[in-house]
Amino acid sequence: MCIPDFFQKSTFVPDSTGGREKISAKKLFLLVIWYLSNQESFREVADRFNVTFSSAHRYLKRILKFLLSIKSSVIKWSNDEEREAIIEGFRRKKGIDHVIGVIDGSDIEIPKPSENQTAYINRKGYHSLLLQGIVDRKKHLEIFWFDA
Repeated sequence: MCIPDFFQKSTFVPDSTGGREKISAKKLFLLVIWYLSNQESFREVADRFNVTFSSAHRYLKRILKFLLSIKSSVIKWSNDEEREAIIEGFRRKKGIDHVIGVIDGSDIEIPKPSENQTAYINRKGYHSLLLQGIVDRKKHLEIFWFDA
């Protein structure tokens, strides 16, 4: 079962939609991923996915809270044996020794927060959250974001 399916069955999704058509968990996750990885306004993202601004905002918050609630079961560090297998995989594939992952990051611009504003200013001078990803030898992507 994939993460959107777990989300759909979680308490983060209300039993009733008030008579409105239910939005699929897959569509909601795609909306959140699109929002976090592009520079479109939230209204543009809602339009792109054909949902109301308020629904998009409500589900963004629910999905992020859901992801935080499952982080301990999906985020883990490798043990010594796993690390050696990863190092060997990079050595065989790319001829590079002592590598356990390839990392990159991106600043996601956000509106100025109401609290702790200076903690969100990045090196380029605007407010953002840092989204980072690590890829292993099998091209498995781990994504992290950091809040001040």
